Amino acid sequence: MDKNTARLELFRQAIETQADAEAAEITRQAEEKFSTLAKEKSERSANEALSEIKAERGRISAKFKKEISRCDFDMKKAVLAHRSELIEQLFADIREKLSDYTKIPAYTDYLRAAADKAKESLGGDGTVLHARAADIDALKAVTDLPAEQDNSIEIGGITAENSAAGLFVDYTLDSRLAEEKTRFSGRSELRL
Repeated sequence: MDKNTARLELFRQAIETQADAEAAEITRQAEEKFSTLAKEKSERSANEALSEIKAERGRISAKFKKEISRCDFDMKKAVLAHRSELIEQLFADIREKLSDYTKIPAYTDYLRAAADKAKESLGGDGTVLHARAADIDALKAVTDLPAEQDNSIEIGGITAENSAAGLFVDYTLDSRLAEEKTRFSGRSELRL
């Protein structure tokens, strides 16, 4: 029995060795498969994470571009409002200085020159001058053309018309100030 026991023992050891080898091979294959699956899962997760990161980056970028655009628009709007306010103040000051100018004797010379230009442009026959109420007496003193009151003239100066010829000229300080304001506001140096 000793021989049989020894043979059985050798047979058992051989089976165990073969079983251990097969088990080790199965374990190695399983670990290899697990490693491959883990690597694929990791790569998939990394790709998904990368895609999510890119999508989030795109959303944030669009959000910031929109916010920058809004801030830029608000800034330009504020600058334009401030510029407009400054222009209005400048021309209000000029308007006041022109009103002061109409109170000095040199203004009568302006009225005379304007009446002479009107007479030269429109002719003397049928030409009627229009001025603000405060200027009618001074205008009558410097020209022989008829003068009528025109309430649309606020600062000063004259308009003249010759209805028969269908002609009209404007030498008012009001229109000159409005023209200058338009030219001033349209200057390229004032654009954003």
